[in-house]
Amino acid sequence: MKVASKKILLISHSSHPGGAQNSLLHLINQLEKLGHSCSILFPSPHGGFIENCIARGISCFHMPFRWALPNPAEGLCGLMDNTIRLAAEQLKEHQFDLIITNTIVLLIGAELALHLRIPNVVFVLELINADDSLKPAGISVDSYVQYLDNKTSGWLACSNTVKNMLIDFGKIKPEKIFTFYPQTCNKDSFRSLADSEPDITKNKIWKIILIGEQSDRKNPVFGLSVLKLLQQKGHEVHLEHFGISSSAHEQFTSEIIRQGLSDFVHCNGWSEAPLNNATAKSIHLITANCEPFGLTVPECITAGVPVISSRCGGPEEMLPNNCLYNIGDIASCTTLIESILGDEKEYQKTLSTSRLTLEKVLDDKKQIESLRKWTETHFSKINL
Repeated sequence: MKVASKKILLISHSSHPGGAQNSLLHLINQLEKLGHSCSILFPSPHGGFIENCIARGISCFHMPFRWALPNPAEGLCGLMDNTIRLAAEQLKEHQFDLIITNTIVLLIGAELALHLRIPNVVFVLELINADDSLKPAGISVDSYVQYLDNKTSGWLACSNTVKNMLIDFGKIKPEKIFTFYPQTCNKDSFRSLADSEPDITKNKIWKIILIGEQSDRKNPVFGLSVLKLLQQKGHEVHLEHFGISSSAHEQFTSEIIRQGLSDFVHCNGWSEAPLNNATAKSIHLITANCEPFGLTVPECITAGVPVISSRCGGPEEMLPNNCLYNIGDIASCTTLIESILGDEKEYQKTLSTSRLTLEKVLDDKKQIESLRKWTETHFSKINL
């Protein structure tokens, strides 16, 4: 049964650029391929992400609203006044069929859906059981997820890791959750930096690339320990960091100084294209303690940059075992980097096996077909 085109309102937790926002755009692209019309509600009219969406021709709305995590009480308080009622009245004329709330930190989507009498689906891009910065204050993770589930018609999970979290902690029925990877790839999209620099031994300096905010969850300090050990082993290696300052910024900068790495660590801030300076002797290192998906995995492998990651969740679903190390294991991580950057054949072999693994998980045709089936069955169940 084919579902007719629907008008969908997606709610973004931020008006500024970021990984979750990129995931939202990918979801919109896939929904539009299926013939649905998409609009976005933002918390502010100012920010690079909302400006980008307007430039793309996406219909955008804005109203002030708060996150419900890590403080659910504060988030609920923000929904108690007339803001929701007034917003619902303004949105009613657009006759939306469905709300999709991007990220689990928001309750506004569920409340708006109740006022508009339409279903709400939550697109979960977090592991709130493992991310201390998002754990709900005053209630358990289980209680928060179950509270939201009672107001939600369905769930999208950005990985099976996240899906399992929802099942384990929220006691949500598996059939209510659809795993939607917020990135896809195909063979034609792959390119190799090694094509232009086939002999990686010509590049004397190794480059480790960290991408992500300087937060406790991303754990960039671990990357400094790896850098130091590689130098102690006699390798010429630099570290490039791309991302905004966050909870671990002070520790990160002080460790750079303490370990004498100021000349070897380059902090570039946030960048739309962190791989522009990558060479055939670059490697992307993921140091996170928990990672729901890991957008940088397909981005880097597609660009011809090998990825080494901690066993932190999402990346484990996209990478072969020989590209993974246990969280906190500096020696194992260092050995993996040495084996890849120190050997041209191993470098190419790692890229090849990573691509094969990635293709199986993030096949664009398979994902759009799976999304089509999910929308057909799920939309009919919730009587859109």
